[in-house]
Amino acid sequence: MKKWIEKLFGIDKIRAEAERSIGIAAQASETAKAATEAAERATEAEAQAKLSPKERATRKKEPWVGVLETHVNKDNVRNGFFELDWNDLFVLKLKQEG
Repeated sequence: MKKWIEKLFGIDKIRAEAERSIGIAAQASETAKAATEAAERATEAEAQAKLSPKERATRKKEPWVGVLETHVNKDNVRNGFFELDWNDLFVLKLKQEG
């Protein structure tokens, strides 16, 4: 009897349309969530690309050391020096390994 009354007044069609609308809204919400996550990943990748190798390693909590310059005396090869740059994690690793 209940189904007959719903059919008589068109409630069954309204209910079906509401369920379809809810499904479409849920799908749109998932799509928006995926797009937001992709945008956040792209923003993070762009920020990582702008960082120097030292900053990238520090952000990843990895030890890093790099050679900035080397100077060698052409007359006496034993006279020379090189300039290094490092992050704090590199120094910590040196201390831990003796």
